[in-house]
Amino acid sequence: MVTKCASLSPSSLRWWCIVAALVQAVSLSHASLVNEDVTRIIDLTTHLANVVSEVNVLNSGKTAVFEYKIGHAQVDGTLAYISAQPHGRDEDLPVSQNTIKVNIPAGKRIKLTITQVYIHSQTPLPAEIKQKDAQYVKTIGNLYFSSPYPTTSQTTSILMAGKPESVAKVKPYKQDGQKVTYGPYTDTGPNEEIPFHVHFESYTPFLTATKLVREIMVSHWGSATVTEDVSLYHSGAKLVGEFSRLDMQRDPRASRTAVKTITTRLPAAATDVFYRDIIGNISTSNLREESDAVIVEIQPRFPLFGGWKTQYSLSYKLPPGEILSLDGSKYVMSTRFVGHIYDNMAIDEAEIRVVLPEGAQDIDIETPFPIDEQHFEKTVTYFDTKGRPVIVLKKYNLVEEHMQELSVSYTMPTLMNLREPAIIVAFFVVLFLAAVFLNRIDLSISADPAAIKKKE
Repeated sequence: MVTKCASLSPSSLRWWCIVAALVQAVSLSHASLVNEDVTRIIDLTTHLANVVSEVNVLNSGKTAVFEYKIGHAQVDGTLAYISAQPHGRDEDLPVSQNTIKVNIPAGKRIKLTITQVYIHSQTPLPAEIKQKDAQYVKTIGNLYFSSPYPTTSQTTSILMAGKPESVAKVKPYKQDGQKVTYGPYTDTGPNEEIPFHVHFESYTPFLTATKLVREIMVSHWGSATVTEDVSLYHSGAKLVGEFSRLDMQRDPRASRTAVKTITTRLPAAATDVFYRDIIGNISTSNLREESDAVIVEIQPRFPLFGGWKTQYSLSYKLPPGEILSLDGSKYVMSTRFVGHIYDNMAIDEAEIRVVLPEGAQDIDIETPFPIDEQHFEKTVTYFDTKGRPVIVLKKYNLVEEHMQELSVSYTMPTLMNLREPAIIVAFFVVLFLAAVFLNRIDLSISADPAAIKKKE
């Protein structure tokens, strides 16, 4: 493409020439990239799809390239998380809107490790089963590495959770038990696609947290309180027909798809752990302390089968020093954006509520990744007058990789900081004075002895 700006003499068209030249430069730089070799692993051993691609990228052009575009979806489903690192280095590269920020000089190569996590990528097939039936799921996607650049050579390995029922027979391929390897395929064009499918047996817990409401209440004069309200849905094949607890005890096949226990890891400093559902407290759950975490084994009132739901609330307290620090004149609250709910968790919607002390101002929020929604509210609790500021953050489609640090900094006037203990002291002083005053009042209805003697 050649840009001709010589004939566009008016100054009003000068910017058009600059933009056209930039577009041409970006197009040429992108056209100079080639995926020399791609090794891709699609891990379906859980209910998630973890796709790890190792890509050798060559810049065959004459200028440096600073962006690497990632192609369309590798598998069907919802892309929840993406990251990229230079191969062999523990360093995350900036990723924004499927674009990786890189620096590839002309004629040089770089090896990238790209990690993508998809949720809702495994569809139960059949969609409904009886209690003792086997559960099969199906995943479809692109057999080629999705990329806007040509690829010289590539292979794809797919790992399944159980016995394969059927797989795509696109040669060359090799099947070895629960693993099938496709390729190598050579000289594939940009955005070229060949669909694949795998249909296999799976009994991994198909749990989805349809909504998580996580509230962190910060206090300067007591423990911080964390409350998590979780709505869970078993997204495996729906259970049809009768449900029998007796069959679960007598026949192992009757409980293969059921989720009986949800194991949650809390911070090691967590205390006063409390678990309840919409009916009330559940005493059958277990708690144990480990060196780096407090393990809570949550046992719902009934096992979860496909299509079943449950809701529960889990709360605990943390010492103020565990999440709160002082940086100059600012207080800094740091905690995970989302906590651990269960292994390989998938969250459709998360609402994070950070309740700051009354009087907090100059609030700054630092999130580890882009947020979908954000606003402020007010709430009134004990000893409050005007209410506490509440930061409300919403994010959709989260996985374990989103367990990253959320930081909120704010300032607090000295008088407001002392207001709460002053109110408590004043309350007890008033209570003491009231007791003294009431103790001096004679409320008896008997006659006054002095008045009786005077009458006599």
